[in-house]
Amino acid sequence: MKSRPGTSILVASLFLGMASGALPHEPAAEGCSVLSRNLAHELTIMRGAAVSASAVSRNGGRTPQLQLDTYYAVSLAPQDTLHFAAKPGRASKASSLRGGVFRFVVPAPGRYRISISSRHWIDVVDAANAIDSVDHFGPGCELVHKVVEFDLPSGRPLTLQLSGHDDAMVGLAITASPKESQ
Repeated sequence: MKSRPGTSILVASLFLGMASGALPHEPAAEGCSVLSRNLAHELTIMRGAAVSASAVSRNGGRTPQLQLDTYYAVSLAPQDTLHFAAKPGRASKASSLRGGVFRFVVPAPGRYRISISSRHWIDVVDAANAIDSVDHFGPGCELVHKVVEFDLPSGRPLTLQLSGHDDAMVGLAITASPKESQ
């Protein structure tokens, strides 16, 4: 078998690049390249710079306001220090639970996604009523552990509750669901 001129040089340079770590970090290395759902928008957001947000305890002040299409690095508080708008939808077996309570508003009624890098339970609450999720899936890649979709009303404050796991810091984004999944 004949090789083409330059092939051995290309192969050698690839091996050298891999050995030295000179190749760029690609999404495939994060496990996000083969997904069964369209997460292009969420992955673009979550690969960008994160905005810090911190959960506050019962006596800690105002509930943080989150915006759509923003990647947050969320610092969570011990769950027993939080005041939830509604009882979390799932109990946990973890010993040192952490959680967070946040507010957000959507501009139009429709389906929205909460994408998160951890295993926390996600509840969305309208006033004191938990909104049932309509879909969820776990791409299980480095940036997005799971995505939960909700049909949400517009124009009023909604509460996002994270509960039931022990991670102290999580990545989070709220986005509109692509049209094809509605």
